[in-house]
Amino acid sequence: MTTTAADAPLRLLAVNDRALYNRRYRGPLLDALAAEIGPVDSRGFLDGPGAFLGLCVRLLAARDDLVLSSNMKANLLTLALSRAPMVVIVNGMGRLRFRKGFRRLLLWLLGRRPAARLLVQSYADFRFLRRFARPPRLQWVPGSGGRAKRVGARPDPLLVQRDGKIGLVAEDVRRLFASGAVGPPLVVTGCRDEERLRRLLPGIPLQATGYVAAEDILAGGGVFLQPSGYGEGFPHTLADAIASGMEILISDREFLRYGLHRLGAGRSPVSAGWSRLTYGAALQQATGAEAINRQVVAACRAAMAEG
Repeated sequence: MTTTAADAPLRLLAVNDRALYNRRYRGPLLDALAAEIGPVDSRGFLDGPGAFLGLCVRLLAARDDLVLSSNMKANLLTLALSRAPMVVIVNGMGRLRFRKGFRRLLLWLLGRRPAARLLVQSYADFRFLRRFARPPRLQWVPGSGGRAKRVGARPDPLLVQRDGKIGLVAEDVRRLFASGAVGPPLVVTGCRDEERLRRLLPGIPLQATGYVAAEDILAGGGVFLQPSGYGEGFPHTLADAIASGMEILISDREFLRYGLHRLGAGRSPVSAGWSRLTYGAALQQATGAEAINRQVVAACRAAMAEG
């Protein structure tokens, strides 16, 4: 039996810095794509010897029916190399947005790929790209989608961070505790270097849990803290905290950066620069995994149809 082009299986390629990031942060999305469109081949530029060159060659060949890219380094390489239909998820430009060289490179690459569909997770980045890049297929998608998780029984403030990022948000956390708006102990999940953690947050009694299972990432405390300083897109943990109905204290700067004011959320000040997030079912639905995945799948279908 001869297989025609119309009968050939679809080739869906998910590109990231490492393939495990796709599964860790976009597992439900990959499952939704597999169920609604077809199996997804997940690859990373840094997966091992030969991975970078092999993936570059594959992108240049442009034989895939769709390329879905995520994370900034992978996004830049995908925009530079691939001519296949593509959906590019812009997690967050962060501090790079203020570097002229990066801005010029990104805008130049977008100009060379006008058919690329951009899904931007940060509302601040969306406004920037809408103003300067003006790609015809630009869409704001608030995050990767949150899922309800087990929340701590005690009302302790909870900070979820990595060792590589904690130094960027420590000042904002110190400011919150100095105001007296929250009290100890501070529960910190995700940081392994406890000695450095205590140096960055002197005088704040804390409990460091290190890495925990994904389902228990919010189980350490009852009040979720979202400080300012790193400038990411829309944090996975914030989306999970919203889906879980947690009490959330958020930096006023991040409240605006994430576009929460455009999604039906409000805020009430608790100290200088910090507010308590007020929200309900509308925000939970808008940032929930099912709604986000539907939008991404729809964008992938549209990109493939336009081919």
